Amino acid sequence: MIGLAALALVRPLFSIVGLIDALGEPAAPLLLTLAWVLIVGLSRVREPLLTLVAAGLSYAVATILLSAVLSPILTGHPQGPLATPFAIVPLLIVDTMWGLIAGGLAVLDAGCATGVAPPGTSPPPTSPATAAGGGRNQPDGPVVASTANPAEPHHAATAPAQSNPHGRP
Repeated sequence: MIGLAALALVRPLFSIVGLIDALGEPAAPLLLTLAWVLIVGLSRVREPLLTLVAAGLSYAVATILLSAVLSPILTGHPQGPLATPFAIVPLLIVDTMWGLIAGGLAVLDAGCATGVAPPGTSPPPTSPATAAGGGRNQPDGPVVASTANPAEPHHAATAPAQSNPHGRP
């Protein structure tokens, strides 16, 4: 979560050095959202929605602190949320919502990557043959549990013991 918030700090740093103008204003947040979704969705985080909501909130707090430290150094006077305190709550709300939206996308991405249906949707229907063995041919008789050693071939456990006249295993 902290790493995701730190990754998002690329956006204000791009703004400070002027790269936001080169990329265009919506490009940086969209790229960062895509990065969050892919990182969380593909890494199979246990709670992707909660993780990205917390990352969004952490990013907001980090942005407030970063602007408090860097703005006096860069401009000579404080700017940002601490200079205008009424902006703190909206900043926290917007960045938390950003995390919520990215988290929702990560949940969908994780569901697509694993083949698991997202919460609130029904799983695809399966046929009895597919449910029983994944589409493989199954014997018609009852299934008997084997106590054979899994390292040995299956036929060795079911074949009767025979004497080996040649002395080979």
